[in-house]
Amino acid sequence: MAAAEGVIALAERIWARLRAYRHLFRSFERGRAADQGATLLPILIEAPADEPTRAAWLERLRKAILDDDVDYLAPMSDHFGEIAAFLALQNAHADRDLDLLRAAWADHAGFSHAPTCHPHTLLPARGRAS
Repeated sequence: MAAAEGVIALAERIWARLRAYRHLFRSFERGRAADQGATLLPILIEAPADEPTRAAWLERLRKAILDDDVDYLAPMSDHFGEIAAFLALQNAHADRDLDLLRAAWADHAGFSHAPTCHPHTLLPARGRAS
């Protein structure tokens, strides 16, 4: 559990600091930094955390992802549903992003991507009434 807390803290602090130096990174180096973040995903996904703990982690991750304007945390967005682990959390986060996703899909010229959890990461939440 301590390792998983460390991954969340890293997402909140380290990536935010790297962002300040993004003009120094070439795209290759940015990709490498994102890959390093992806190697930490199994720690979060496999952590034996209960639902309230994961809910708190997801709130912290959402904020870090929204603050990340260079997509260092994209791997975490790509695996948001797996990090959530609990169907109730997956559904809650899918519901929170529903309006944003509808707007993005309706206006392809105005939106490049949804910065928080990606729809395919919440597939376990499918089948809900719209």
